[in-house]
Amino acid sequence: MTIVRLNSNRSQLSHLLKKLLLLQVSYLCFLTINAKATETYNYRIEYKKALYALETGQLSSYKKIRKGIDDYALAPYLDYKYKLRNLSSVKRSEALALRNQWKELPIGERFFTRWLRFQVRNGRWEEAISHGKEKLSTKESCLFLHALHQNGNKNEALDKVAPLWTVGKSQDKACDPIFAKWITSGRLTEDIAWQRLQLALDNNSSVLARYLLRFFNEHREEAESYINAHYHPANVLKPNQFSDNRWGREALSNGLLRYAKSHPKEAKSIWQKYVNIFSYSNKEQNIVEEELAVLLAKSGEIAFEVNQTFSPSTIELIANETITTQDPKIMVVWIDSLPNDYRAKAKWRYWLGKSLTNTGDKRGIDLLKGLAKERTYYGFLAAHDLGIEPSLNESPPGTEPFRISTLPSVVRLTELYAVEDFTNGRREWLLLDEKLKSGDKAALIEYVSQIGWLDLAIIAANRAELTDLLHVRFPTPYLETFRRHAFQTNIPVNFLIAVARQESAFNSTAVSSANALGLMQLLLPTAQQTANRIRFKKPTRSHLFDPRINIKLGSHHLAELMRKFGDNRVLAAAAYNAGARRVTNWLKDSRGLPTVAWIETIPFKETRNYVKNVIAFSYVYSARLGIHQPVWNVHERYIP
Repeated sequence: MTIVRLNSNRSQLSHLLKKLLLLQVSYLCFLTINAKATETYNYRIEYKKALYALETGQLSSYKKIRKGIDDYALAPYLDYKYKLRNLSSVKRSEALALRNQWKELPIGERFFTRWLRFQVRNGRWEEAISHGKEKLSTKESCLFLHALHQNGNKNEALDKVAPLWTVGKSQDKACDPIFAKWITSGRLTEDIAWQRLQLALDNNSSVLARYLLRFFNEHREEAESYINAHYHPANVLKPNQFSDNRWGREALSNGLLRYAKSHPKEAKSIWQKYVNIFSYSNKEQNIVEEELAVLLAKSGEIAFEVNQTFSPSTIELIANETITTQDPKIMVVWIDSLPNDYRAKAKWRYWLGKSLTNTGDKRGIDLLKGLAKERTYYGFLAAHDLGIEPSLNESPPGTEPFRISTLPSVVRLTELYAVEDFTNGRREWLLLDEKLKSGDKAALIEYVSQIGWLDLAIIAANRAELTDLLHVRFPTPYLETFRRHAFQTNIPVNFLIAVARQESAFNSTAVSSANALGLMQLLLPTAQQTANRIRFKKPTRSHLFDPRINIKLGSHHLAELMRKFGDNRVLAAAAYNAGARRVTNWLKDSRGLPTVAWIETIPFKETRNYVKNVIAFSYVYSARLGIHQPVWNVHERYIP
């Protein structure tokens, strides 16, 4: 009995010691993790102090701070920025060494390019010869070629000038000296001048086009007729103004097609006469007839028989015009004439399925049923037409997103996000994305999403074609703010969030090339007008980077467009992207047209895709928020 009790006590004691040991290990791990977190935070603060010191020229302070954070993941970025400020002191050997030292980082090649361009701008041409002229800008290339010419390598320099000269705009004045030497050398032919004239007119650069006339001798008359017909297309009504040679026929063709934009049927009649007057080759004839057929289709004249000599891209353009006719037979003729790879697009599967169904062909239903299984704009349209619930096909969240977080490049990406250097963070991701396998890409996307870098996670998921990660691609940040302003403006919250998702992918610091700002990409004048209308304080540029202010003003701007266009989300979304005035013009002669067909007629590709995305995103968000809004509201199905 005593032995049994003793063994029992020993067992209890052993179990207690194990628990104490486990607690001690856990506590030590907690202390280590906590210490590591504190160290990382301190590094971030010191990094920003060092950066500030560097940017404000406090170099002694910078160097002191830099010594203390040598182990920090972003230390190379400080060195990079420091060296960029002192390019004049960086010798070739050091530049090459730094390029090699940073070869696994996006800054390695960027630094070397900046260093090389600095050398060229300061007349050290031998560096460009040794290390790659392709890194130079147009201005720097001109300076380099001029120096090469001056140093005795005349033919080598002049042989490289033509691509710099043959562009549709005026080049930098730094190019004038080498251009002058190239022209004097006799390398500028009338063929090259004609190429640049074409580019200039394509770019509508009348000043450059007139300037180029000086380089024509034998074909100056044709060049003048080309310019005159471009700006005065009615000149094509006088065929005696055009020579019957390659140059003259091209001038006539260009003018005729410009005339056809406003007088397509008359241009067709003129063309039928001119084919017999001028010696057009089969190739020249086909080029004109394809473009003319597209312009006629835009005016409503579409042949029931497809010209099999037309290119697939021309057939597709005309097939797109058949959509507005709402004639299912002619739609089938043109869509069925597309090559298989074109017909495989979701757009053409939808319209072929719809038109076949409308002709009573059962193949149409099968096409729509297959398409309805896909989570795309056209998949949602197919499901709506069939009266079934659209498919979302969502993949569950990954289980191990943090397994990738210890990779050096991911550590740098994380720290760049933490110190708000989003540009270099994206560069780290782009470099890493090229190297990762699919499974690791998914883990990285999940990780980036979990640390809160939503716009990068969305971009990365789309790039990796991991479109089923709906929790990543369609997050709901600032949800309560969106809900509050959706309620205030009487806009469906899923639609409001869909617009923000399309505009910025929830990047509150986004700035577009048009200077649209913040989460909902507001232009400052638009934001200020909206603020004045709702009696809100006048915002500054910096105010629009505050999500609360941006969402408030963006929702009121969108509400104004919704009221203007009869609460039609399609028209309001198009106006949000392209402007209300344009949308009003696009609506002319469209009354009664199905909205899905009208969307295909939007002249701007960007706006077309924008509207399709917003409608699709709006449905996804309705499902994610439990709203269950249909793809189309009843009043949105036709253009009012």
